[in-house]
Amino acid sequence: MDDPFVAATNSHTAQNGQPWYQRTLTPLHMSQTHALKMLLERGHLKPLDPRPLLNPLPVRHDPTQYCSFHQQHGHHTDSCLRLRHEIQNLIDNKVIAPPKLNETTNPLPAHNQIPPPPRNINHIQTLPP
Repeated sequence: MDDPFVAATNSHTAQNGQPWYQRTLTPLHMSQTHALKMLLERGHLKPLDPRPLLNPLPVRHDPTQYCSFHQQHGHHTDSCLRLRHEIQNLIDNKVIAPPKLNETTNPLPAHNQIPPPPRNINHIQTLPP
C-alpha cells in the first residue's frame, strides 16, 4: 500500500483545495530544517527526487542555497514552501501533533518571578526643579 503522506501535491493548492497563500499554517516553533530532520527520522516524510531545473531559471533561484527536501540548489530548506505545506498536511491529517513551544530550548521568562536586585547601584543624581 502506498503511503499517502509522501505523494506529490499540487504546489498551487493546499490539501483542502484552498490556494496555498490563503492557508493557515500552524507555528512550528523550530526551523524547517530541524523539523525535516525529525520527520525523516520518524518516517513521516522523505526527500523529493531531484528534478531538472527550469530553463530559464526563475528569478528567485539562488544557486548558493540548498534545500534538503528538494535535494537541489535554488532555495534554503527553511524557506521551502512545499516542505511547509507537507508538514501542515501531516498536522491536518493528525499524523503528527502540532508542535508545542519547547521551554527547555526556547525558555520564556516566568511572569510571576521578581528579578533579583542589582549587585550594585550607580549614583542617582537628583535634578534641581
